[in-house]
Amino acid sequence: MTSAGPLPDPESYSRVRDLWLSQILSKPDDPVTLEHATYFLRISDPEKTEQLLVPAIRNLPEASTWLGDLYGLALLGVNGIDLKTGAAASASPAPRSTAFAQKARAALSGTNNPKIVISALNSIVDHGRALAHLDALPEGYPALCAQLVLS
Repeated sequence: MTSAGPLPDPESYSRVRDLWLSQILSKPDDPVTLEHATYFLRISDPEKTEQLLVPAIRNLPEASTWLGDLYGLALLGVNGIDLKTGAAASASPAPRSTAFAQKARAALSGTNNPKIVISALNSIVDHGRALAHLDALPEGYPALCAQLVLS
């Protein structure tokens, strides 16, 4: 669910969120459950998503990629996903002002895991392309790309 985009339904979101978190508790080592749960949570609850992914990196190589995607989405300010394509449908005009976006920037600057960085960059480019088609790129997009490539 999202705060914007095609399906902003807080009541349904809460029910589905609780179901995913329950599934993770019952199957903590299942990569498919973790992937789908964090995919569902990544826009509306990035803090919880990060909390689930960081410890999984030790045992699940794909978790680095998913974490990078999360950080890229946060830096881009994506707040809505197209349910048919999976591409960004909307973004905050000033995304890097959120606490989680600042945390994502710090995490990317401090990591030595190339999968996280490459995934974040890929997410920023792919979702940035979708937002550009909608004339909805957030302010400072070119600078964000340049900073990440040069860091």
